[in-house]
Amino acid sequence: MQQLRMTVLFLVAALAACDRSTATQALNPDADDVFGAVHDASTGAVVVRGEASTPSGTGRRILTVDALQNPGGHVTGSYRVDLTASGLFFVVDVSCITADGNTAFVGGHIAESNSAAILIGSVSYFFVTDNGKPHPQQPFTPDELSTARINDAEPRLVEFCETQPRQLPLLAGYEGDIMVR
Repeated sequence: MQQLRMTVLFLVAALAACDRSTATQALNPDADDVFGAVHDASTGAVVVRGEASTPSGTGRRILTVDALQNPGGHVTGSYRVDLTASGLFFVVDVSCITADGNTAFVGGHIAESNSAAILIGSVSYFFVTDNGKPHPQQPFTPDELSTARINDAEPRLVEFCETQPRQLPLLAGYEGDIMVR
């Protein structure tokens, strides 16, 4: 009985010594801290999730993304781009995610589209910078989202994920929230 009490006391002490933000993150991975969400460099896991829209002609360009790279490096997920004025869309199966701080570089192969101009199997990629959520008492920098490159060749996908270039044009009029964690 004494050994059980000692074990319980040890566990309570260990939990009390944990950093609060780490404990909160472990219990609620969707919790944001004041500084915004960034990937967990200690485990190598990267999550990119959310929706954003920008003006495009007479409509909107909507990007929806849900992609994960687990600590072992395995990547799953997809993203979809819709152009509301024309009805055009394409879906990408994500095969690479890399992160540099709060910026994620996401790419993969086009799996579906309703336009013959978008080549199924070709490469698409974009990057996003997550600057956190607006806070009423702090200055806020909106997230940044690049255009999604389409119809590129396989070597460009590898280059994009390895070198993390920030050369794609940024989209203006960004609305929404894409989380990089």
